[in-house]
Amino acid sequence: MKIRKGFVSNSSSSSFCLYAACIELEEFYALAEKLGAPVHLIESEREGESLELSYEIKLPKGFECTVDCGEEPSYYIIGRTYESLKDDETGAEFKQSVVNFLKEHGIESKPKFILREIYI
Repeated sequence: MKIRKGFVSNSSSSSFCLYAACIELEEFYALAEKLGAPVHLIESEREGESLELSYEIKLPKGFECTVDCGEEPSYYIIGRTYESLKDDETGAEFKQSVVNFLKEHGIESKPKFILREIYI
């Protein structure tokens, strides 16, 4: 029998792993504009009225974007989920696809593995 000490919750949670870069808000807004996001959504998010922009940008298959509001100022995390690794793709190719995407869009942040937990 295991005894857990500390905080125990009955809420459900799910976690996912990304190979991604953390980018500043203005850098994300520029990326969103390049990827064809509606300008009114970019302005709405700049003004703090919405956090819907990450759902509206068109990313390559397997890429994810999420906002991290845990720190001030908030920032975006953009990259690929580990689950998007293809059967014939090596780990190096997986990582390089993220690096290539970031470079192609002028993002200088270096990607790293990030574990995120979502509480439901």
